[in-house]
Amino acid sequence: LRSVRLLSDSVALLLRQESSVLSSPPHSRRLAATGLAEGLVYDSVAAPLLGTLRLLCVADEDRLRRGATEVCRRGLAAGGVPAEAASVFLGPSGTDGLWRQFCSCRLPSQKIRALVALCERLSGCCGAHAAPGAEELLPLVSYSLASAVCSGAAEDLTSHLCIVESAMSSSDARNKQGYCLATIQVRSAMQLPILP
Repeated sequence: LRSVRLLSDSVALLLRQESSVLSSPPHSRRLAATGLAEGLVYDSVAAPLLGTLRLLCVADEDRLRRGATEVCRRGLAAGGVPAEAASVFLGPSGTDGLWRQFCSCRLPSQKIRALVALCERLSGCCGAHAAPGAEELLPLVSYSLASAVCSGAAEDLTSHLCIVESAMSSSDARNKQGYCLATIQVRSAMQLPILP
């Protein structure tokens, strides 16, 4: 995974040197070149990479499915999710759609944006707080994750999280993107919470 990121960075560097091709300002040119390089690299390795990660993560996926089934069986209230937050999980605009989007995105940068959108949606359920703490957010993440795994919306989740982690830049890892990834990883690595 790290070599794929290195290759992507190398292609981006080559494309940046072709400044005559892109007639936009330097910052926009760098972003466009990086996005183009990411597309070139991941178009060729996405399927074999995901297939390899599926094999490596099969035991984790199985534990995650079992934990998710238990969380869904016990329901929202047992997981510490307030009843008024239930609407975020239900219907066509519920979080299952955001999980499905995350798992179906082709490029790691798209996956990162989808993960941030998912966490922002869940954060909005925490009430009036500008930035909810882990105590408020983790039960929502747990139930949303369990629901998505049980419905099939978050298929091969651990593999997709590995792709995002390997592709995330160090600056993104220290910002909102990294917080969102870490929040989801903690819940999935623990196979969801042990409920009371």
